[in-house]
Amino acid sequence: MNKKQVGTVSFFILSVLGSLYLIGEAALQAFGRSICVSQGCELVGRITRLGDLLTILIGFIALSLLALLSGLTLRWQNGDLDSAINPGWLDLAINLALIAALAAEGFFFGYQIFWLPELCLFCLSVMGIFLTLGLLRLFSDWKAAVTGFATFAVVLLFVGLLLPPPGPALPGSKMILFYSEDCRHCTEIKREIDKNKLNIRPVLVKDYTATLRNLGVDRVPTLFVNAHHQKLILIGKEAILRYLAACQSSEKPMPSGSVPHNLKKRIPAESGISDSVLPHPPLGTPNPIFQPSTDEGACKEDQKCD
Repeated sequence: MNKKQVGTVSFFILSVLGSLYLIGEAALQAFGRSICVSQGCELVGRITRLGDLLTILIGFIALSLLALLSGLTLRWQNGDLDSAINPGWLDLAINLALIAALAAEGFFFGYQIFWLPELCLFCLSVMGIFLTLGLLRLFSDWKAAVTGFATFAVVLLFVGLLLPPPGPALPGSKMILFYSEDCRHCTEIKREIDKNKLNIRPVLVKDYTATLRNLGVDRVPTLFVNAHHQKLILIGKEAILRYLAACQSSEKPMPSGSVPHNLKKRIPAESGISDSVLPHPPLGTPNPIFQPSTDEGACKEDQKCD
């Protein structure tokens, strides 16, 4: 066999093995398992719009198509197919499919290295399969292979240029207060936290601007509740104080419509908290925690608010 035939045979074998690899991962996921053990694989599965399993099936279809086309090319080279079949169409189909696959891998790889905190090892292994197929394609059509690698590099570059920075990871605390040094409402909330020794970690909002903007938050003070079964974002002094009041009230039973005496000492009078505030208001009535009054006590994070 010449170099071109060796390249085609190797291309066909790798495409078949890659297809089996992906269908094996799909079968494992159907039973709640996975080849990949890294946290990055779980992150990719959560953020993909189509879902992890469907994304794997798309990769399986791409590799199966390459295996089919390269198999037909082998049969033509061995004289097993009708000579009327134009091999140029087979080569063109393989080239287009491979270039499209490398472009997609450039996007996935760029998203991982420029955005995700941890890489998906399974995704990297699939990318390695397509890159190896590109190298093998050099034996058959080096121009198409170079075009595929160039497409991979260009897409990777654009993803890196266009994606905003992910920002630092949030602190590992159950309650995080994002505040600004120029916000008077933040100062009042911090004073209450320090006075009552509440287990809330205050952090400067300027260090987490990108993270909060991705969540649609651009005002302070903002309280992020990061409990195991509860993820809440409360914006403004009034909403935060009402939430803390409700949390304190729910720690022990109390008569309906009343707030414990010690809670009144924790919450300043100007916060608007009164005996009429219930931790769990009756069904159908407005919730004062998440539906505060118009004066919510919040400032733009990048503006001075004395």
